[in-house]
Amino acid sequence: MNQYLHSLSQGLGGLLRFSGRSTQRDFWFYAATVIGLMMIGTSAMGAVVVTDMIQRITRFAAEHPDLTTVTEGPGSYSVSIEGFYPELFPDVSPIITASGICVVMSIVLLAAAVSRRLHDVGRSAFWGLLPLPFGVTGFVVISQMLRQMAASPPTSDAFDLNAMMPLFFIGFFANLLWLIGLAVLAVWMAGGSQPHANRHGPPPVQVE
Repeated sequence: MNQYLHSLSQGLGGLLRFSGRSTQRDFWFYAATVIGLMMIGTSAMGAVVVTDMIQRITRFAAEHPDLTTVTEGPGSYSVSIEGFYPELFPDVSPIITASGICVVMSIVLLAAAVSRRLHDVGRSAFWGLLPLPFGVTGFVVISQMLRQMAASPPTSDAFDLNAMMPLFFIGFFANLLWLIGLAVLAVWMAGGSQPHANRHGPPPVQVE
């Protein structure tokens, strides 16, 4: 517990300290906490949006039994609706906004810690920017796709698959390169501390 609290204090107290070095344990305890909290926040927002959609569909089924077919079974419940009703589809804007806020907060909270961890293994902090342009591109493209699908869902006559394909491929490859960049960074940051002083300072003190 002392090690975990020390890691959190090092991370939160060093939000603007891009110089110096950080141990593996200090970085990963802190990074895991930040990423976990951001994932919980995004998932909670998604759950709210999905729950609201389910409530609207259930209400529509009760008010229009002639247009709906409800199938219930052990552990299953489905509603089939005849026709197209865009008001029943989820509003993706809150999810996109919440995800964007979480991404920005994660970058702010982790930027200095990533810099110090890279320094500790003898690399420049600028390598921490490696996945950023691909992640931003993927987020923007996928957000645009979700908004277009919300405006013209695949079940509607206005949905144009051919118009969607270029965005899909751009988003797919951008996210693939983002994941590769994250994987490269993770491998570097999982490395052990250089045992001697380097151009970023002396080895960090390991708290037991």
